[in-house]
Amino acid sequence: MKFTTYRLNEICDAKSGKRLPLGSDFSKEITKYKYIRARDIKQGKIDVSNCGYISEEVKKKISKYIIEENDVAITIVANIGDVGFCGQDASGANLTENAVRLTNFNPQKCFSKYLAYYLAQPCLKKYMEGLAIGAAQAKLGIYKVNQIKVQLPLVEEQKKITSIIENYDNLIENNNKRIKILEQMVENLYKEWFVRFRFPGHETVPIENGIPKGWRIDKIENISNVTDGVHNTIQDTPNSPYLLLSCKNIKDGKIQIGENERTIDEKTFFTLRKRTQLSKGDILITSVGTIGDVHLLNQEPSYIEFQRSVAIIKPNKELVNSCYLYETFKSMRKEFENAAHGAAQQCLFIGDINRMKVCLPPFKICQLFEKKVQQIYDLILTLSNQCDNLIKQRDLLLPRLMSGKLAV
Repeated sequence: MKFTTYRLNEICDAKSGKRLPLGSDFSKEITKYKYIRARDIKQGKIDVSNCGYISEEVKKKISKYIIEENDVAITIVANIGDVGFCGQDASGANLTENAVRLTNFNPQKCFSKYLAYYLAQPCLKKYMEGLAIGAAQAKLGIYKVNQIKVQLPLVEEQKKITSIIENYDNLIENNNKRIKILEQMVENLYKEWFVRFRFPGHETVPIENGIPKGWRIDKIENISNVTDGVHNTIQDTPNSPYLLLSCKNIKDGKIQIGENERTIDEKTFFTLRKRTQLSKGDILITSVGTIGDVHLLNQEPSYIEFQRSVAIIKPNKELVNSCYLYETFKSMRKEFENAAHGAAQQCLFIGDINRMKVCLPPFKICQLFEKKVQQIYDLILTLSNQCDNLIKQRDLLLPRLMSGKLAV
């Protein structure tokens, strides 16, 4: 495969985003006008599922600073070098000042989605981070973005490679859509039974003090054991299979493991495991920084332990099961956030969690709920594992295709 080296300003234009006008804020309601923040630009895509929204008045003031379909966004401050391709769902959204967009691509030299895949490679992220070094706060300004060098094959070959990678992405996206539907099914059932109190047999159970008769309000410490990850300084061991994770690895109800996680030796791992007794059915809650992200361990955690920024809740299996408590904790995000302390960095302590209260149905109702949802959880786990495998296959294939080691 023949390659040509270009600077980005030779194949496209780089344009800046724009911060909200002074005195303006995001809309509390969903509006027609989306605003893409740096955190929405990740893993080669622009994710609008949790983007900001602005009013029509704010939109008019910053209407020039939008991103359009087939543009490529790059974060330029803080977490530098995250890349996102703009699909139809993000087209027309305003773009943060903490990112630039690549647009107006020369069709004779570059296919924009191929460039998004190319720039999203870990080696390119490191390259961009290196370019940003030099100021008090690292920043990848437009003039630096313009100087980024890329090696591109002929456009037709770019399109062929993109088509191969898109097949993987489509499978991953379809699985993720199925996972969201399944998660919504569980959430709907939880609300039906434990918020609206339309559980099996509810017709014959009177409401007393706002909850069904026979139910009770109890502290978390009375129905579970709460601990957290390691507090001591731990020495890393390169190339070990055992991972020491933190709150940053728990996002959107999932454990997300990156390429540069901390690793520890086998002896340290089993010393930590003896303390935490981490096992299937435990519930994890982020307790430092971003408070209240929740994850249910639905398989044995054979090679991971956690730092103190993650609280570990072990339900008393004679009183309550993991499925019910997990869904309850998911609905308590605001309560966890409100219970946290600290100005510079929010912290949720074990004592804070222990003192919080939950509504506890009779154990028989919890068992019925578990029987209903466990199969759904198992299917979600299967689909998630399939996504992980597809991502690994795609990420192994991508550099080989782009380097020409594999013919297209």
